[in-house]
Amino acid sequence: MKTQMTPRLHLVLVTISLLFFCFACWTVYGQRQTAPKTIWEYSYLTIPYSDMNKAMEELNKHASKGWEVVQAAFPTNAGGNTVFLVRRAK
Repeated sequence: MKTQMTPRLHLVLVTISLLFFCFACWTVYGQRQTAPKTIWEYSYLTIPYSDMNKAMEELNKHASKGWEVVQAAFPTNAGGNTVFLVRRAK
C-alpha cells in the first residue's frame, strides 16, 4: 500500500529543510569571519624614579597621543630610572 504525503506534511518538511540549510550556511559563513589583527607600535620612556610628578605628566602626554603603558620596570637602587614600555595601534 502506497501512502501519499499530505500537503501540510510536505510544507513542514520543506520548511525544516530550508531552516537547516540556512543555519548550516550561516555557521560556515560565521566561522570564516576574522577580526582584523591589530598592529602595535612600541616605545619606552625613561624617567628618574625620584621625579614621579614628571612621570605622571609624561605618561598623560603620551596617553593623549594614544599610547598605553604595557609594563613598568622600577629601579632597585635609589638613584635609578623608571622605564615604562608603552604601545599604541598603528
